Amino acid sequence: MGFCLTREFSQMSYFQDTFIIVLKAIPTLAIAGLGWWAVHYFTSRRDRRNAERIFRNNELKVAYQTLLRMGMLPSMMGRNSDGKVVSYHRGFQDAISMIYLYGTPHQSILANKLCTKLARKEKADYTELVDNLREHIRSSLGLEPSPDKPVYLSITNIRDDINNRDISLF
Repeated sequence: MGFCLTREFSQMSYFQDTFIIVLKAIPTLAIAGLGWWAVHYFTSRRDRRNAERIFRNNELKVAYQTLLRMGMLPSMMGRNSDGKVVSYHRGFQDAISMIYLYGTPHQSILANKLCTKLARKEKADYTELVDNLREHIRSSLGLEPSPDKPVYLSITNIRDDINNRDISLF
């Protein structure tokens, strides 16, 4: 009889010890789970912000390149290599809409001024907007500001019909 009591007592002790170990593990598991959730949450937010920054920079880069080319053109109409008349209005409109969508408030104001002048058929200068876009993109990439304002070279090809070749003019 004494043997059975000892056996029952030892099984009871085993279950109590296991129960105490499980109770002690619950806070540790809860803290680990909370830690995993916090790390996942903040990493996801960081990754989303980085993806948005990259996308925004890419769109503003396209707007920058388009406006830069537009500023070098004598007009918004030209001829392609086949001699057909080409309009550059669509690229300009897309660039302005990207600035309104992804640019800073100051860039939107500069785009408004540019569009207003063009709508009034006044002489419009792209320089301030293009410079602001360039500095914004450089800043968001962690690059230093440009030491000087860049000087761009406009190269125009004309067709020499006598010799049947293209000539580049600077």
